[in-house]
Amino acid sequence: MTEPPPATARRDFAMAADSITPHQRRRITRAVSAFLACRPELGNLNIRFDVILVSPPRPPRHITDAWRKGWS
Repeated sequence: MTEPPPATARRDFAMAADSITPHQRRRITRAVSAFLACRPELGNLNIRFDVILVSPPRPPRHITDAWRKGWS
């Protein structure tokens, strides 16, 4: 398994949130769909996408189930 890329700190949480573009969200969603298509035993799981916003010196902000909440 490869490790995810390191988090990139942003000046503020708004900039951190803006760094996740609709194109990136679609790409991530397609990747998960392709993964699940190859793993039918996982098809009944509830999938969610969480987001961690990083903006030092503040602690990271964790947004649970960000896609479904209409977060952008």
